Amino acid sequence: MSSSEASGRTVAPSVESRADQLPGMIDSWLGSRRWIILTTLLLVAAVSRMGVFWQVQQGPLGVMHRWSESDMSHFDSWARQIVAGDWLSAAVPLPLHGWHLLVAEKRFALVPAEREELAAELQAAGRPVTAAALARQLWEQWCGRGRLYQDPLYPYLVAVTYCLAGPTPAVVLAWQLLLGLAGIVLVHAVTRRAFGELAAGTAAFLTAFNGPLVFYENMLLRDSLIGFAGLAIVWLVGRAIDRPTTSRWLAAGLGNGIALLLKVHLLLFIVGVIVCQLWLTRATGRRQIAAWVGPFVIGLAVGVSPLIVRSIVLGQSPFPSGGLPAFAAAAGPAVTGASCDFEAGSQMLAAANYQPVQTLLLAWHAHPDMASRCRLVWRKWAALCHRFEMPNNANFLVGQRAAPALRLFWIHFGIVSPLAITGLLLGFRRLLGCWPLYWLVLTNLAVILLTIPLARYRIPYVLAVTPFAGLAVAELTRWVLTGRWWPATGGLAAVLALAVWTNGPRPDDAGRLRAVDYTVTIEHFFGPRISAAESKGDWTAKARLLGELIQLQPGEILTWGRHRPPPDEAAVEVALVFADVYEQLAQTLKGLGEDEAAASAWAQTQKLRQAAAAAIPREAIHATKIGTS
Repeated sequence: MSSSEASGRTVAPSVESRADQLPGMIDSWLGSRRWIILTTLLLVAAVSRMGVFWQVQQGPLGVMHRWSESDMSHFDSWARQIVAGDWLSAAVPLPLHGWHLLVAEKRFALVPAEREELAAELQAAGRPVTAAALARQLWEQWCGRGRLYQDPLYPYLVAVTYCLAGPTPAVVLAWQLLLGLAGIVLVHAVTRRAFGELAAGTAAFLTAFNGPLVFYENMLLRDSLIGFAGLAIVWLVGRAIDRPTTSRWLAAGLGNGIALLLKVHLLLFIVGVIVCQLWLTRATGRRQIAAWVGPFVIGLAVGVSPLIVRSIVLGQSPFPSGGLPAFAAAAGPAVTGASCDFEAGSQMLAAANYQPVQTLLLAWHAHPDMASRCRLVWRKWAALCHRFEMPNNANFLVGQRAAPALRLFWIHFGIVSPLAITGLLLGFRRLLGCWPLYWLVLTNLAVILLTIPLARYRIPYVLAVTPFAGLAVAELTRWVLTGRWWPATGGLAAVLALAVWTNGPRPDDAGRLRAVDYTVTIEHFFGPRISAAESKGDWTAKARLLGELIQLQPGEILTWGRHRPPPDEAAVEVALVFADVYEQLAQTLKGLGEDEAAASAWAQTQKLRQAAAAAIPREAIHATKIGTS
């Protein structure tokens, strides 16, 4: 017996032991108030999202689905055709965008006889022989008439919505926002299972206020839904692993099958789940293995059965045919990682006759050596990790101007990325407990590195790595609270160094400015309203609309002039678009008798045209990379 015990005195816990208990106490405190915290977070996120939704619907972002060169337009028209009675999507036309025409042009230049054959087919059918008709004929020959160009689940969900609520994308975006709120809860659940309460709360917060995620929830695109589906199948598989019952493995298989209808690349995740789980349960015996494999495969088969039935009825492959262009456009040695080379990609597809194996071989041999291929992968990885949102279909930076409420969502990938990279390294020692989440990250990473690190392609990846960002915050907090200053200092230094890298200058050729972001809004939103105001003789309304359009202009446009011209062709095109807008505003204000304001607008017109004229020579402009559409 010690002297302290003999004297009846108790020994106070040391400072170190109290400190060691603090992380557990925080987790317990957060766990006991989990639903209060989540409910509060969801209410704030919901109210903020409602503001963004209202501004999107009232402004130019609400008509982006009318842009014929976008996937949004394809999904909208596909859904309308389903509603019109084509429930098997047997006659849904392939999209025919500008780069489809470019590929066809390259193919006909390589094989002129093929053009003549297709022209003869059109003439025999009594159809006009035009460049667009020939291109469509070629693409239908390549992809198969009746074969799906993209995965079917999303357009069918849009079609069901149109049937129930009328053919308006607004209702689709409303349930996408609701799924976004559910995604916050899902991120919390997946992170809590793997890393604890503090990491889960952090990850939920990072998801709730992620600006690009909210932006794409408000677009008629499936990317936020793919991210939600990825986390959902990780959660279902995790539940089945934790308590392996027939019903849980059946639900996991069903969820994976349905997710596969949304995006075929999730097949990589499914294969990984089966292989990893077989390896981990290899010592349990055949009966125990069959106990989970059977229900999982049955659920998987039920999930994909609608697609299989359709394929049998129409005699077409169940796999979509539209994945090759995204690979080819970003596979050449000239690709910087933040841009595409559609010219070389189109040539590659044309030479390969749109055959996957030939396209892969051409892409491989396009590089002089393995070092060139590794540099391409590194450039894509660097662009993926950077905070820059590479625009495609819609531009997040323009979206922030069109819907200012988006600025409330201040989390961006420049914040998530350094934390996530650190968390991925820290979490590796817990691999056995969270391997499905790691496998989802690798699945999304592989797809992006094979294609293009576009902002919208990155959304599923961002959602997959956000739990690891939460882990990094939780581990740094634990080290600080327990006085482990060396790992805390090293971890914080790593995060800060990565933050400097991911938030540094934009990658080369990053297409931040695109004239199409403004011409689409002019054509489908401002143009019709301006014409209506002109027909009524309401010049005040016209001036107001032109002023609203000018509010969308990029900030740097005001710095351009004769001595500081736009830096590239895309910027020149933007300058010329807004020069025309300022000219219209000057004329309108002149008619309203506001001579001083009209003179200011006219001065800006002249300044932008002089800047465009002083820009790089046209020969150099046409030699630059072609940006993404």
